[in-house]
Amino acid sequence: MRRAEKVFVMSTILVTALSCQCPPEKPQPERPENVSGWQSRDEHGTRLLGEFVLGVGDSVNNGTLGVSVVAISPPRPCSHEGWYAYPNAVIRFYRYSDSKVLCEHAWIPGSLVLKPDCDAELGFTNMSLAINSNEGWVHLRLLQ
Repeated sequence: MRRAEKVFVMSTILVTALSCQCPPEKPQPERPENVSGWQSRDEHGTRLLGEFVLGVGDSVNNGTLGVSVVAISPPRPCSHEGWYAYPNAVIRFYRYSDSKVLCEHAWIPGSLVLKPDCDAELGFTNMSLAINSNEGWVHLRLLQ
C-alpha cells in the first residue's frame, strides 16, 4: 500500500506540473518601413522630434543630442503580466559634444514619460517605444 501511495502522489505531481502551461508569447511588432529620422513635425497635436529604428549598439545624433540602444532583452518565459511579460530595452540619451549621459534606463514598450532623473537638457519629455527582441531592434519616437 505504501508503494501505491507514492505512485499516486508522484503521478499527481507530474500531471499537475504538465498541466500548468505558459501563456503564449505576446506578438512582436513588425519593423516600420519608413521612419523620419531627426525631422521635427506636428502629429496629432504633439510635436514629433525624431523617429528611429535602432539595433543594439546603434546610435544616431542631431549634432546636439545622441541616442543609442545599449541592450535589448526578451520577455521572461511564463510571465503573465507586468514588467517581465514584455521585452525591454536599455536606451541611452547623451550630449553629443562630450558624450555626457543625460539619461539611461531600461524601458518596456508603450508611450512613456521620461524618468524624473533624466536631464532637462534632453528637450523632450515623452517617447513612444516598440521593441522586437526576436529581431533585435527598437522603434523609438521622441515627443515634445
